[in-house]
Amino acid sequence: MTASPSAPSSAGQCRLTNEDLIANRSLSWPEFDQRQNSRTTWSALGSAGCHEAAAVAYADYLAFGPSISGERYQTTARFHLGRSLAYAGRTEEAARMIATARRETEVGGLHWNDYVQGTVAFLTRDRETLVARQASLAAQSGFANRINAGVLAGLLHCWNRPYLEAAAPACTTASGYQMPAE
Repeated sequence: MTASPSAPSSAGQCRLTNEDLIANRSLSWPEFDQRQNSRTTWSALGSAGCHEAAAVAYADYLAFGPSISGERYQTTARFHLGRSLAYAGRTEEAARMIATARRETEVGGLHWNDYVQGTVAFLTRDRETLVARQASLAAQSGFANRINAGVLAGLLHCWNRPYLEAAAPACTTASGYQMPAE
């Protein structure tokens, strides 16, 4: 599960204390990134529309939380931090962070680097690269490749909108891209 690009929530719901950050540091990466068992995890904050707080929580988790093992999880963590920055409107920082999420090895047929490069292209306003990365992903088989191709199609369709809006399912649907069924 990933944090959804919902609109910002109330300030009280998005409040993050030093105690919250310290508590997050004791969580495993799946607990922090994937589950919503606390209102202060990245997943919970993002789902609540607290994108700035989600970015703060993730940066703190990466700096002071447990080591994240394996390239797949490390790059996913950097990508998720970058998405939170992008949702919060911190586009330049988001592009830099997401660019660090490329993988040395792509396994299982997942064309992760196309997705990363396409996302960076949207954030840096490089439409030509975004078109190329989306086409490359759309030509691939595999559920995750098709989902990621759909997100990039949405970014293309909503090119002139902020990332928060362009990455939303409504833009993918409006693009005419047919997302695969699970």
